[in-house]
Amino acid sequence: MTFIQNLKLTANPFEHYTAETEPNISEYAVRPPYLQSISDRARGLSSFILFGNRGAGKSATRITVFNEVWKGLENNSAGGSRPFVVNLTDFSTIQDVFRSNKLTDRELVQLAGFVVIEQILAWLASLEPADREVFLEGLNKAERTLVFAMTKGFYLSVSEMDRSVGLLPVSWTSS
Repeated sequence: MTFIQNLKLTANPFEHYTAETEPNISEYAVRPPYLQSISDRARGLSSFILFGNRGAGKSATRITVFNEVWKGLENNSAGGSRPFVVNLTDFSTIQDVFRSNKLTDRELVQLAGFVVIEQILAWLASLEPADREVFLEGLNKAERTLVFAMTKGFYLSVSEMDRSVGLLPVSWTSS
C-alpha cells in the first residue's frame, strides 16, 4: 500500500510540486543515505547516475548536491576545479526502444553524449568571444580532433529539429 493510499487520500497533495520550483530545497529536503557518496563523487569531479521512481527525490538530490558543491567552492576563494554540471532528465528519445525491451548501452551513451556536447556548446556560446577563444585555442591537435569527432558523432548526428540551433562556435562551422 502506498503512502497516499495508507492515509486514504484521494490524490497526491504533492503532485504539482517539483524540486525545481522549491527555492530552498537543499535546506529541508530529506537526506537519503546515498547523498554523502554522491556529494563526494561530485566534489571529486566524478560522474554519477541516479535512478528512481517519480517523486523518489532524484531532482531534490541533484539540486542539493549542486548547491552544496557550489557553496563550498564559493567559500573557498583559493579556486580549484569546478564541476561541469550536465543534467540528463529527458529520456523521451529512448522511450520506444526501452518499452520494446531493446534498449542498449549504445542508445544511452548516444543520449548522454548528446546532452554533454550540447551543454558544452551552450556554455561556450555563453562566454565572451575572448574567453571562448582561450578554451578553443588551448586545444592541441589531438584534443581538437577528438572534439570534432565527438561533436560530429554525438551532436550533429541528431537532426537539427531535435537540437538547439546556433550553438556551434562560428570558427568550428567553417573548419
